[in-house]
Formats: sequence, structure tokens, C-alpha cells
Amino acid sequence: MTHPAPICWSAIVCCCLLILIGAAPAIAQPAITGVSPSSVKPGATTEVKFTGTKIDGPLQIWTSFPARCEWVGHDPKAKEVKNLVCKMTVPAGASLGVGGIVIASIRGISDVLPVMIDDLPLVADNGKNHAPASPQDVSLPAAIEGTSDGPASDYFAFNAKANERVSLELVAARLGNDFDGVLRVIDSTGKELLLLDDDAAAGADFRGLFVAPADGKYLLELRDNRYKPNGRYRLRLGTFPIVTTAHPIGVQTGVPTSLQFVGPNVAGLAPLTLLTGESNSRRLPLGSPAANSVGASWSTVIASSLPAAVEPQGTKEPLTLPIAVHGVLAVAREQDEFAFTLAKGQRASFVPVSRSVGSPAIVSLRLINAAGAQVAEAAVTDNEEEPLSFVAPADGVYRLQVSDLTARGGSDFTYRIEATTGPSFQLIRKPGVLKPKVADPNNNRIHFPVSIDGGGFAIDVVAQRSGYDGAIRLRIDSPRSGWQTVNHVIAAKANETRLYVIPPADWQLAEIASLRVVGEAADSEDIPPAVMSTIAQVRLAKPAMIYPAPFSDGLILASGLLAKSEFYTLSQTKPEITLLRQVGQAQLTLAMQRTEATFKDIPLTVLVTKAPAGVTTEVKRNGNGPAETYDIILKAPKEIAAGRHVLRYFTYAELAGTGLAVLSNDVVVNVVDPLTITVTPAGPLVAGQKQKVKIAVKRQADDRQSVELTFKSLPPGVTAAPEKSTLAPDQNELEVELSAAADAAAIMFKELTVVATSKAAGQNVTGESAAATLEVKKP
Repeated sequence: MTHPAPICWSAIVCCCLLILIGAAPAIAQPAITGVSPSSVKPGATTEVKFTGTKIDGPLQIWTSFPARCEWVGHDPKAKEVKNLVCKMTVPAGASLGVGGIVIASIRGISDVLPVMIDDLPLVADNGKNHAPASPQDVSLPAAIEGTSDGPASDYFAFNAKANERVSLELVAARLGNDFDGVLRVIDSTGKELLLLDDDAAAGADFRGLFVAPADGKYLLELRDNRYKPNGRYRLRLGTFPIVTTAHPIGVQTGVPTSLQFVGPNVAGLAPLTLLTGESNSRRLPLGSPAANSVGASWSTVIASSLPAAVEPQGTKEPLTLPIAVHGVLAVAREQDEFAFTLAKGQRASFVPVSRSVGSPAIVSLRLINAAGAQVAEAAVTDNEEEPLSFVAPADGVYRLQVSDLTARGGSDFTYRIEATTGPSFQLIRKPGVLKPKVADPNNNRIHFPVSIDGGGFAIDVVAQRSGYDGAIRLRIDSPRSGWQTVNHVIAAKANETRLYVIPPADWQLAEIASLRVVGEAADSEDIPPAVMSTIAQVRLAKPAMIYPAPFSDGLILASGLLAKSEFYTLSQTKPEITLLRQVGQAQLTLAMQRTEATFKDIPLTVLVTKAPAGVTTEVKRNGNGPAETYDIILKAPKEIAAGRHVLRYFTYAELAGTGLAVLSNDVVVNVVDPLTITVTPAGPLVAGQKQKVKIAVKRQADDRQSVELTFKSLPPGVTAAPEKSTLAPDQNELEVELSAAADAAAIMFKELTVVATSKAAGQNVTGESAAATLEVKKP
């Protein structure tokens, strides 16, 4: 049965889900190898064609931008589907720039496919324009989409008036495409008027401005600089601005801030006053349309609670921390300085922001003291925004020197330095080893197919600490509620943990959810939270990108996977745990059965998620084979209070990239005395006569041992025969005869108690009965 596709608006999700009831084929991840066009237009509906494999069956689409999506002609019953068509509508006013699309089926989730949100008219390369004599005519403005033909150039012709300013911008590497473009502008005589190649900010994507010297037709020659075929490109042409960043890059929330724009073509862009609402630090897309023109540029602005300052002019007075300072490295080898006053022992952290918002500046930070000596320097890493943390050895004024790592400069080499005091931390997704000796299924993954029945996934989270050694609590931030986490604390002084994530109870087939991991200091409200960065993984997945789009850093995506047959089963050997006082140790054994032949050798992860107060746990693996057991060993102080408690555990393993998780229900832990003794006299004891007393013993240990019994106290003139009795392992009670002397005084004796000694779990244990009452009376 097939149900029609629902249509929905969402800030980040567009869904086109077709439900198919029937047998499920083998699990295989969807792979999208192409999209045409590679852009969608705000305020319009674009018919987008996807090419790929494993894209049959029920599907769902996720977008990083607001969109409405409707499949065209998709039959979820069809097999070996290679092409999909989706009518995608983007609302007017949607932010321009690079976004992402993901497609999920009941079998898995695709990688993020970068696309552009662009307002320029689309023109497709006609494929017949490989000679200067037969160019493809293009009317401006336009965005031309095409594919490299290797050694053959693509030629395009356009008309321009004298002194007309034409922006030329390639968007290819920023979409993750392997295209290193070079462009020549040629006049009617064949003279080269402009050559554009790599751009300091956009990498292999050139950007530039052509000013027409006279009325006429001009020729564009575009090719891959390496003569490499099949690379896709998007060439933007028109009178639109080309913006690198705003300046300053950031604003303080709640404070009106004047922004200017810098870049290859910002003529006609007036300064903008921006006022943002109160919020945590966030990155905001900012469009930059020019007056009386079609097309716009885009940039990213940071809004945070930090006071903002722009590079001071003519003054080097110390600034007060915390603060975010902004500047421009306008010329090569320029070095800006900012002064701060620090007290001895005070920690200061300086976090640069430049590459991640589009600036070409690779910021290098050095800290010098009042004597001019260097006291700290930021490390040089692939991060390109490496922070500097420093503890002042003495009171004084320190100067932060800001320069470009490679000594470059320019009008758009903007930067922001977030300067704060006190301890802090950052979180990153642990980078995996590219060629490990032993394959790690958790290696560099940021997209996870998650079974709707018992699914889960794991993420290695690393804390980069700066003066904070306390515990860090991790949580999931997602528009989709209901996520559960296990092992969600980075312990004090530890640097990493493997976080396990369990989907919501109502997790649906082919559902897509975006998540981010947020860390919070467990013992301080003054330390700001941190969002886990995934920049290393995104760069690994899209090496052509000089720096990934802002939406992608920290993004984790999960999709609802068709329930697979379990590749292991788990059972408890007993429903409850008995923890004996005086012994202080017990165990719960879990029996695991491997039910999939390919699931071998990999150990099961067993974690205790809740234990009684004062009880520590450890896990011991027994065996390695189709059937093996895991002992959860509980250890407690021997004097632990008796009572009824709860233990919970979690198990996890992965096979072929999918996780199978078990969250236990409450397991009762009974903390009890190893021996319980009751004393019951048969009746009053008459002076000069005898009477029997029954002693009953309840053993809590599994291994029954003999028990030695003695009376702790007896009434005056009363004796027991024998004085010490032994209860055999197969006995639960016995009788002891008491004799009263003829002259024994009459008494209501209320302290008749018995002491028991035995062994339990190989250790000596004792017990004492509650006091019973024995009446001694005269004949």
C-alpha cells in the first residue's frame, strides 16, 4: 500500500515520506552522486534532480535551510532507482549561501550534499561551447552551471556597456566539487583583459570584478586549471556585490552595531546597523544585496554577549576583559596589538575567528609582556583558528599581537578575537586515524543510520581544557525531542568519553534528525557551555572546501533505519541481585549469544548507568565466542546499610556501521545481612526443670555453610546444653534445651539472644538475633 507524500514547512526539514509495507531488502546506504541544478532560488519552486544509488523505497529529505519538498513520480515499490526528482520550494527571504541536503531511506542516510541558495537566474552549460568561435551567449545576470570537459575550455559571451561593473564569481570548491577553475575575460580582438584564479578567501573559487572598457561583447573562457574532467562548477555573473565578511565580524547582542562590508566588490553597499536579540553565542547569515541590481552576496556574523570593540585608532590603552576585539590586517606583514591588564595567576583565553566566517586571514597570536618578551604563542595546526590560553606569571600589562600566519594582508583580512578570563573548555569530535591497524567503527563518523528497534550510536567526544579540570556533562541539543544518552560525563581531569546516544521511543522509519552535542561544566555556572566541533570530519569528507559552511560544524545527523535482525541477544542469569553485608560483593551475570556469523571477536560494551549509593562496579568478560558472559561485579563497604536498591545497565555493539543497544529495566539489589536468626522459647522455664528453645537461621548466601550458635546471655541460674550448637548446611533450625537451677530466681528475662557465626562467599560472617523474652518462674 502506498500513501501520498505529505508536504510540510520546517525551519530545517522538508519531508517527503512514502510508506511502503512489505518485505525489507538488505541494508545499503543511499549514495547521492549528483544534483542538478546545484542551487535553489528563494521565493520560487525548483525542480531538483538527484542521481545516485540505493535511493529506492520510502525516502525523506532534510535541508539545512527552510524548504518545502514534493517528490515527482517516485514509486517506493520500484527497484534499482537511479534518479529522483523533487519540487523544492524555498520561501522568499531565505538566506543566501551554501546549504546542505541529505536523503534518507529505510536503509540508511546519505552524506550531506552541498547546494546553493541563490537568487540569480539559472543557465545550463549547453556543452557545445568549446571553441572561441562558438561561445554560448548569456544574458546578465546569470548563474551558469556546467561540468569540466578536461582540456577543453567552456566559452561564454555577454554584452556590457562601457564602465559597466560585472562581478565574476566561481562557486565550486565551496560546494565540495573537485573543480579548480581559471577564468579569462577576452575582448573581440582576442586580447586578454582579466585573468582570475585562486582567491585568498574562497580558495580554488576565483572572485573578481570586471569593468568593461567599452560597449561590446566580451568572451569568458573557463576551464579547470589542472585540465581535470567531470568537476562541476557554478559561475555567477552580474552586477551583484561580492562580500568576504562584514566588519566587524561580530556584534554584541542587544547593542545596535554598525557593520561595513569588505570584499572584491562592495561598491554601493551602505553600512548596516544590526541589532540582535539576547541569546547564546550564535552565527547569523547576513545577505548583502546591492541597490538596483539582481543578485546578492552573503556573509556570516557572530552574535554573542561579549562586548565588542573594533581595532582602536591612535590608542593602545589596556582593554577590559571579557571582550571581543575586531580588526583588519590590511597590508602584508601587518601586526595589530591589543593591551590587557592581568593579575598574577589570572587565566586569559584568546579565541580567533576568521576562516570559519569566510575571511582569508589565518590568525597567528603571540602574547608579550611589558618588557617586550614573548610569554605565549598559539600553536600552528590544521584548525586555522587555534586559541591561545595563558596564565599571567605576574601583575602587569600584556599585549596580544595579531598577524597573519603567512604574512599576507588585504582589505578583507578581517578577524575577531574573543578574549575572556577564567577557566574554559572546548569540545571536538575525536578525529579518527585514517589508516588504523585495527578498524574503528566509530572512526570519523558524523552521520548515523539508527534502527527503529534497539538502535543507537556512539561518538567519541574530546575536551580541550583551559584551566577547568572538573567534570563536563554532555547533552543532546536537537529539534527532535526524546534522545537519551549514556556515559554522558567527561570525568574530572579526564579528556574524553565515548558518548552513546539512544533515539526517541517513537523514532520513525526514514526519519531524519539533526543533533549537536553540548557540554556544560558540572560544578560551575560561570563557565560557558561548548558545542562539539566536527570541523575535522567535515573537512575530511569534503577536502575541496577551503573551509566548510557554518551550518555543518557540529552537525550530527541520524536517520531511522529499518529494524534489522538482532546480531546478539542478551539475558540475565537471575532477576535480582543479593548483596551481603559483611561480604560487600555480589555480581550479576549477563549471557550474550551472537546470532550473526559476521559478528565475532568484537566485545560487548557493558556500562552500569545506575548503582546503589556507595557501591562501585566493574565488568568482567568471560570467553570469546558464539556464547559468552559478562559479570557485573558490585563492591560495597561491608557496613553498608541494608535495604532495597536499584541497578541499571547498558550494552552496545556495532556491526556493519549500525549499533544495537540495550537499556535495562530496574534490577533490584537487595542489601541484606548474610544471617538472620530468630529465637523462640517453647514456654516459661520453671525453676528446677527444663524447657526447649527453637533457633531458626535464614542464610542469604547461595553457598550454604554450617552455622555455629551460642547464647550471648542467659538468665541467672539457667544453662544451655550444649553450650554451643552447630546447624548443618542442610538444616534451617534446631532446638536447644535450657535447664534452670532449683534456686533460680523468678524473672521476666528480655535479653535472650543468640550469636551465629558462619561463612558466606568464602568470608567469615556473624549474626545476632533480636532479643527474645524468657520467663523463669517458681513451681
